[in-house]
Amino acid sequence: MGHDHVVASREVRGYALLPAGLAQAGADFYFPVAALSMDEPELRRSAGFTSEISAEDIENTRLRMLRLLEAGQHPFAQIRAARATGTPPDLVLGAELTLHGVTRALNLPAKLSVDDGRFSIEGETDILQTDYNITPFSVLGGALAVKDPLRVIFRIEGVRVEN
Repeated sequence: MGHDHVVASREVRGYALLPAGLAQAGADFYFPVAALSMDEPELRRSAGFTSEISAEDIENTRLRMLRLLEAGQHPFAQIRAARATGTPPDLVLGAELTLHGVTRALNLPAKLSVDDGRFSIEGETDILQTDYNITPFSVLGGALAVKDPLRVIFRIEGVRVEN
């Protein structure tokens, strides 16, 4: 009855400071949770999901997710990286994720690429919904339930701007 889902943000905003040495590096990004898209066909395929979901089911699931996230009260998710260790391209970012009004520290394994005024950083980690005071969706006495762990995969690209 249930489906695996892929959620994406296409409206990430913020900045990254990438000086020559990592000691002064940092980043601050945010995105509006109400603008999250759900189950884009290409992302479902890349995640290895083969089931088909109707547009109505996708929208109902998205609306349910926004209610669980209390998007009206907590309109943004934020990630702030205050330190990085390692040697590019392989880094571990000391970061804080704020979701649903709760901030938690994370160590994010990431790959950094910097080339000709452009950068990209990508990685993945698991988080628990309950760590952010989110009760995973459940109906029929738990017969249909969303699991607590979520896999977060990120790729952020940017360009250098001059002051």
